[in-house]
Amino acid sequence: MRPDLDVVFVGTSAGKGSAEAGHYYSNGGNRFYRWLRETGFTPNLLKPTDDHLLPVFGIGLTDLSKTYAGMDGSEEQSSGFDCQGLIDCLKPLRPRVVAFTGKLGVEASFGPFIGHQGDVYFGPQDSAAGESLVFVLPSTSSASPTMRPPKGVNGVERLPVDYWHELAAFLDR
Repeated sequence: MRPDLDVVFVGTSAGKGSAEAGHYYSNGGNRFYRWLRETGFTPNLLKPTDDHLLPVFGIGLTDLSKTYAGMDGSEEQSSGFDCQGLIDCLKPLRPRVVAFTGKLGVEASFGPFIGHQGDVYFGPQDSAAGESLVFVLPSTSSASPTMRPPKGVNGVERLPVDYWHELAAFLDR
């Protein structure tokens, strides 16, 4: 990753397929690259093997756990969360936004690590990671429901991709 990116998307951990492929969000059913295109982060649909192009669009990628690959929610995964390592990595890079792609990592470790009080909600958070705004997005995983409307901070239900549109609007995409 390079300094001064617009957004660094933080996953919980790589899925097994992504870890084997060596590219983030490689599962064919994952919506990450489709939503990047749909919400204006990229001008065209990229493939996971194009992930090296993301910094050109002001985008970086990382995970909370670098030692686990597989489905979210396991004890092994949560024991690998490296909140301090994430902060140490991101702080000198100064991204405008640190966007978690799912609530699990924030709820399990990062929110409590930075002193976030109360429920984690989708959208911009009231806490920061260094100087970067923290934003929580619904997961793009094919294992995550696509149409169940999650609630944001004000309790309004919205489609998952709507939160991605909100982040894009905040970043003037």
